[in-house]
Amino acid sequence: MRLTGINANYTWMSDRQMTGWMALGFVAGAVGVYALPMLPSLIWLIALLSVTLMLTFISRLYLARQLNAFKVLLVFSAVSTGTLWTSFYWQVCHSFPDPRLFEQRLDLQVVVLDLPESSTYGQRVWAKVVVASLSRPAGLASQDHSAPDLSAELSALTSSRALLYLPSELSSPVAAGQTWLLHQVKIKPLHGNASPGAFDFERWVYAHGLSFIGTTRDKGRLLGQEAGWQAWRNEFAEQWRAMLPDTSGSAIIRALLMADRRGLSDDDWSLLQQTGLAHLVAVSGLHIGLAFLLGGLLGQGVGRSLQRLGLLYNRWPLVYMTGLAVAAAYATLSGWGLPAQRAFFMLVVWVVGGWRAIPVSGWLRLLYALTGIILLWPGAPMGADFWLSSMAVATLLWLLQPVRPQHKFWQQWLGVQLALSFLMLPMVMANFAILSFASPLLNLLIVPVVSTLLVPPLLLLAVASLVSLHWVEKAAGYLSDVLTTLWLLLKNLFDAYPLYLPWHLGDVSMLGPGVAMVASIWLLGAKALPGKRWVWLAWLPLVFPQHEQLGAGEWRLVALDVGQGTAVVLQTKHHTLLYDTGPAYGDFVVAPRVIEPYLQGAGLEPDRILVSHDDRDHSGGAVYLHALYPAAQWTVGQLQSVDWKAEQCVDNTWQWDGVTFRQLQLPVAAQRDDNSASCVLHVQGTHHSALLLGDLDQRAEQRLMELTNNELQASLLVASHHGSRTGSSESMLDVTRPVAAIFTAGYRNHFGHPHVETLRRFQSRAIATYNTGVDGSVTVDSRADKPLRIAGYRETDGRLWWQWAPR
Repeated sequence: MRLTGINANYTWMSDRQMTGWMALGFVAGAVGVYALPMLPSLIWLIALLSVTLMLTFISRLYLARQLNAFKVLLVFSAVSTGTLWTSFYWQVCHSFPDPRLFEQRLDLQVVVLDLPESSTYGQRVWAKVVVASLSRPAGLASQDHSAPDLSAELSALTSSRALLYLPSELSSPVAAGQTWLLHQVKIKPLHGNASPGAFDFERWVYAHGLSFIGTTRDKGRLLGQEAGWQAWRNEFAEQWRAMLPDTSGSAIIRALLMADRRGLSDDDWSLLQQTGLAHLVAVSGLHIGLAFLLGGLLGQGVGRSLQRLGLLYNRWPLVYMTGLAVAAAYATLSGWGLPAQRAFFMLVVWVVGGWRAIPVSGWLRLLYALTGIILLWPGAPMGADFWLSSMAVATLLWLLQPVRPQHKFWQQWLGVQLALSFLMLPMVMANFAILSFASPLLNLLIVPVVSTLLVPPLLLLAVASLVSLHWVEKAAGYLSDVLTTLWLLLKNLFDAYPLYLPWHLGDVSMLGPGVAMVASIWLLGAKALPGKRWVWLAWLPLVFPQHEQLGAGEWRLVALDVGQGTAVVLQTKHHTLLYDTGPAYGDFVVAPRVIEPYLQGAGLEPDRILVSHDDRDHSGGAVYLHALYPAAQWTVGQLQSVDWKAEQCVDNTWQWDGVTFRQLQLPVAAQRDDNSASCVLHVQGTHHSALLLGDLDQRAEQRLMELTNNELQASLLVASHHGSRTGSSESMLDVTRPVAAIFTAGYRNHFGHPHVETLRRFQSRAIATYNTGVDGSVTVDSRADKPLRIAGYRETDGRLWWQWAPR
């Protein structure tokens, strides 16, 4: 049928503005999926897209004069396509291991993807699975017909990415590009602590395209070394590691040059976050953009010389190609991590869009780049680097445009740096939990220095080191000494004048920082934009987060998800008590990662900290929290668990805001071990009560009931010993008569807590049970004239990716 009317010759592909709206619709649809509580059904999405496309075709065919309706339907089709694409990736393309594999030991042949990093008990590597098979126990025949047939499930692991925790010493030093055979690998789902203010480990690993975590004590067998750029990068990294002294300056050089952050200490990372400079040591948009800029300047110089000689007519293709070549070389040196890949892809789209034969505005190029990134990496929007690097690359490339006549270059640079610092503040607060007052000034001063005085010499030294090491070692050593001196000065300055505030957002939704960023863009926009005087209100939820207040006689209990361990926050109207301080695994302490963010995000400071007994899963964070809250009153079940002034747990009662607290402990003669020495806490409000039993076993529980004449009724029970089979006896449940119980157990812990027999005892009495390892941090509110309100954080916060790990 021939189209007639005023719109008969309209083609949307030639309408740059229309394609921009469609790209924006696709990005919005793809990103919007992550705001949903669960993935939508593919069947419904396909049906929705089919109907939308049909209506679009009909409107174009029969309603030629209704061009606006046609455009709206096109954009809606793009939104539907983006939603379908993201949902299709996670439901069909991404490899989720079959839950039955979590019960098996596997032999994995893997390729190491990046430089190894140190961990608490060894080292961890990013790897890609080549072949997976079931491990065969020693002495078992090769043909074991009793083993389950999981060949299809094992083959599905091929090409999936994993985070592997390995022993410190393997049969050979591990390096990127190597192929290894690892035996007896125990794989686990991607699962982290779900607690207000805590780092979202699951979002981070899914953003990096991982499928599972694996651990093994096997020393493995090296099968081969890839003879490519990975091998060259390994050799280069080890060469520079041996060449430079073990100082903070050397660690910064290696991080800037090749994304080797193994030398950065915890103190270095803390200072980077306090100063707002952490983005400088993560090779992403800023660094790739700088490399492109340096390559472009080099190409421009060569192009001008060739033009003078009459050998070149147009130098701009050479400028762009040289810039891309230098950026690609730098990305190769840094290991081609996902942030570097995305930044380089955005550069390519930006350059192609800026070609003279294809005139496309900067905003359209940015939208096209984001569309391409999501098409290639649908999980990219889950990572903060997706947004941070996109804005950094866009800002740097904007600086390549001709300087506006009404502004000098330094004025533009100053304006861009201040605007960028202001715009990124909500994302920095959300991802690094810190508000740095010095960040805008330091970025204004240090980013130009790094861009002009540090990165270019480092790249030149990197090239020179391929020819000669003697003078390169001297120059790099001198540069390391200068950086170390400046780093120590900066550290001393922040030790003397802490120009930052810890700023954990707590329960504030991730939508809050996004809204604040949009408001900031609106605020910095043209003067003609409406409502500019009111957009600052979008910052209020971040600056002044609201917390639900308690009345007299009311209490709130939060059993934090700290893994296999206990940390319970009890709050009344004006007071806070912390029961146990969470676990520690070697040097890895959970308290700064879960307990501190929750307390600061909720605006709480504990008046009293009670450590039930001297087990690392209960007292692991005591030293850290004592330094953080020195004014708190400490009570301990065993005095040897702390080396500062603390009270021994004795039978004692006190009141806070109409809530009665009573601490109890068995007599010394009845304490057979550390567990039976646990300090027990009973909380009695106006309407409900709670009982926290520490790690008492059934025998100790019986002795406790005798001491209290069976007067331990509790509406809520924090079950003893994480739900162990030896705790929570029948008689204890009959005496306390709880309506709900909480198990403070780690997700799929190797102890098997809570034990199936223990669960059966609770279920036979119709007692509702919650598990911090499965439900996340569990919040219990005791309110006037209302039943106990109990909810797990994974349910209330409802993040999409929290539903993917099997319960």
